[in-house]
Amino acid sequence: MLDEWIAQRIEVETRKTDLQGADLSHAVNLTCGQIELARIDRDTKLPGNIKIAWVSDDAYECEEHAGKNSR
Repeated sequence: MLDEWIAQRIEVETRKTDLQGADLSHAVNLTCGQIELARIDRDTKLPGNIKIAWVSDDAYECEEHAGKNSR
């Protein structure tokens, strides 16, 4: 129950957050769902478990991989 509350809180806090150019490479348990609620750009550094494939200047596909930076 607490984990669900924390996940919802993170979702609310990341909604529309400007993460353009941010260094999130050491973030733990970051998800594509959270990233998709925020604004990122090609300069945003993500943890090793998150892969972004840019399909246009402002559109991307996000994929999560188990392993590095996830717990």
